[in-house]
Amino acid sequence: MSNNTFKGRSFTVIDDFSFDEKMYLFRKARELKELLRNNDKAALEKFRINDKRYINIRDLYFTQESTALYEDGATLATAATADIFINFEHNNITDYQRGLDLNRGVAFCSYKSNGVQYNREYFTSYPDNLLAVKLTADKSEMAFKLSMVIPYLGERTPEEGGKEGNVKTEQDVIILRGKLCARNLDFEAQMTVVTDGKKIECEDGIEVKGATFANIFYVQGTNYKLCPEVFLEQDASNKVFGEDPHETLTESLNNALSKGYEAIYKTHYEDYNNLFSRVEIDLGGIPEGETDKLLEEYKTSANSRYVEELYYQFGRYLLISSSRKGTTPASLQGVWSAHDKTPWSGGFWHNINVQMNYWPAFSTNLAETFAAYAEYAEAYRPQAENAAREYI
Repeated sequence: MSNNTFKGRSFTVIDDFSFDEKMYLFRKARELKELLRNNDKAALEKFRINDKRYINIRDLYFTQESTALYEDGATLATAATADIFINFEHNNITDYQRGLDLNRGVAFCSYKSNGVQYNREYFTSYPDNLLAVKLTADKSEMAFKLSMVIPYLGERTPEEGGKEGNVKTEQDVIILRGKLCARNLDFEAQMTVVTDGKKIECEDGIEVKGATFANIFYVQGTNYKLCPEVFLEQDASNKVFGEDPHETLTESLNNALSKGYEAIYKTHYEDYNNLFSRVEIDLGGIPEGETDKLLEEYKTSANSRYVEELYYQFGRYLLISSSRKGTTPASLQGVWSAHDKTPWSGGFWHNINVQMNYWPAFSTNLAETFAAYAEYAEAYRPQAENAAREYI
């Protein structure tokens, strides 16, 4: 079997979470537009340096399946919970590489800065319901600032579907707490770091200095609960039937600290590999070159069996990562969105989109991933029966 490792654009996702490594430039497009309009050369230069080769600022996006609002009152299925920033001060970058290891469900990145070797890996664990990040350096020179913000906070009023909330740091834990007022939905995220370096707690995050390793743990949740009442209730502001997530998140984070990174990875790998390793495909492809270049070449030659192997297994990876028992099902974009207004609302469209998401479920030996949709359909069934009676 070919080594199904993507090089180039990389991301890893699980459950209700979405993690996408993107250029900080993309997330701050409006800020850049303003700088260009004002011809602020000094600020533009700072912007360019910070974004160089994805090194200095790592921006991680997380979404929670819930219900938000457009300005016109239409529903939005996916609302962003948190943006996480790992801010490095690295320069003189060489040997940069990043990718996604499909066989392990782990995203990775490595490079050298001023002669120091840096490595990163990221995964989200379905059994432990968290994101884990491992940062290492071959010298005790690693330094960064860890922080997170509520994305798009204040860009819309609560009545228009905007959010309220704040972020604070206490006892080595960064806590993000907010509310989607129009839906009466509470959301929270907690994050901490374990390191052999020095930790400095500041108002808006945690600074790490002089480290050879740092393990970051992140958990999030809402008071949303999938149940028939969500669909039967006509009052849009009264569709929340779950418990406040704070105590559950605190317990999950404490468990992660007790368990440790390596044990969490082992649990993640055993769970993920139990599904992913069921199917192997070998079309005779030869793994060579970076994925983005292979895709460009495929548009003209269409003769890379390796690209077809990757495409097949990547689809399985996405379904494993976005649809498991107890989660909401994969929606229009799976569970991925870095937007305030998710394209096409990120909803569950049954004209073809949901069907396309679940095509690999049974044909590629991933029947367990269909459980999330089955639970969703069962919760919706009473309201569907009511709708059917009205039309008959």
